[in-house]
Amino acid sequence: MKTLCFFLALLLGFVASAQSEFPVHDNGLIYSDVAVSKLKHIVDSLNLKFKVCETNKAFISVKQARGHHVTLEGKRAKEALKDIEAGMSFEKFKAKYPRAIVDEDLLLLQSTQDRRQENITIISAVEIGEAGGQRLEFDSADPKLKSPLRAKWLFKFYEKDNYSAESIEAFYVVDDFSSRKLPEKYSRMISYSDCLIDTTSHVIYRNASSNFDFIDSDDKPSQARNFVEYIHKTLKRPTPDFDYNTYYETTNEKLKAKMEKQMRVFDKRDSLYLVKLETRVDSLKRVDSSFTRRLFEALSDAKNNNGSEGEFEDYVAKYISKSDALELKRHRIVTGGCSMDSRPREHAQQIALLAAETTKWEIFLRAHLDIMNDRMDCVSDGSYAWQSRKTYIKEIEVLDVNVPDLIFGISLRTQNAADNHYYSSIGRTGRALSESADLELFQSRMLEMISDATLDDFNRVLVYFMFDHYNYNLTDKQQQTANASRLKTAVATFPQYIASRIK
Repeated sequence: MKTLCFFLALLLGFVASAQSEFPVHDNGLIYSDVAVSKLKHIVDSLNLKFKVCETNKAFISVKQARGHHVTLEGKRAKEALKDIEAGMSFEKFKAKYPRAIVDEDLLLLQSTQDRRQENITIISAVEIGEAGGQRLEFDSADPKLKSPLRAKWLFKFYEKDNYSAESIEAFYVVDDFSSRKLPEKYSRMISYSDCLIDTTSHVIYRNASSNFDFIDSDDKPSQARNFVEYIHKTLKRPTPDFDYNTYYETTNEKLKAKMEKQMRVFDKRDSLYLVKLETRVDSLKRVDSSFTRRLFEALSDAKNNNGSEGEFEDYVAKYISKSDALELKRHRIVTGGCSMDSRPREHAQQIALLAAETTKWEIFLRAHLDIMNDRMDCVSDGSYAWQSRKTYIKEIEVLDVNVPDLIFGISLRTQNAADNHYYSSIGRTGRALSESADLELFQSRMLEMISDATLDDFNRVLVYFMFDHYNYNLTDKQQQTANASRLKTAVATFPQYIASRIK
């Protein structure tokens, strides 16, 4: 895996940096005019459906409260435990244990989660500025969680072990946890997002197999892989005359330099081969009578879950059926080896493209939103690679979707959302809005939501984060400065304990 990531980083240095992440059509989009036309027809129907369907569901905010967090490690931890169990006040605790690490005035959240047939209650502090981020988990049946929780401690004690001293970690709940009904206009946004994004659908099947899409996998070769190898062997694809592992492991600088030169030569030869591949495969299909038989046999084998891969699916889409290719892709989880491994995003885009061309709206929108939110499986993901991954929001804007209601509908958090409701990544969504065709509309909407005292504090904070990411990604520096001033005014409407945390 490490060798692969190293090779990907090296290879990227040999290809043109101006190359688009995905193929772009003449319309400037990553989907063709034909696909866009089909999708717009579906959107028209869904918009009409939303007007007549049930949209008066009341959504409830996540339970939240103001609180403090403390940690104390060492000999006095057990003494502190007894005081906390006895209900000592927060102020007395601070005075008695000056060495305790204290983080005051936090926005706390309470949520539940089913895990391995256990019901878990999670108490967490929202990370605002340099504060927050702490988290404690409890069995939901723990008597400490019995309401009311105002002026109570929620704590965990950790015994001494070979690696650390005994310690105690606790939240002190200042005001009891509470939730509120979201105003109707926000509930309608969530309902609209559920109307557009089918909550019963999944992009990848739950029984899908996970793989790295490697041609050189040690697994038993599938007929799909054999078909791909038949193509390249027949068409004489160039093979490298060097070993990647040797390059990675050697400390001989002269050998490295020689191998880098060989890599550049090989990459040029292989690139020329790939440019002509589609035309040559068309010719091979015409002259080799076994081509179609091999392809159908491999497809039949792949449908029995005996393995597939991206290139094979491309041949299925072109020569047999785009629907079959889509089904094969939905049975595979492509996991990236590192931040520079583009295959998970390419896999998602190919699913979105095939879903668009076969009018599978429920698959298309989830797959495209996964691209926009950069929701991919990856072994590691360094922030240095994030900026190169575009959000492609304009592909949604051309579909006559009510984009503001969709975006905010998947960004607001509630405790009673539908199962499989789609939640956005707040940071990526903020960046997506910076690429929108209607910046002023989104700016105004976000600032209104941040300032709206009828909306719960947690969702207001989330929209603040969204605006902050949005403003950071704008290219207009003057606009950034003006927005920072507008944001400061909006932040001043927060409760003081939250506003004071935001720099």
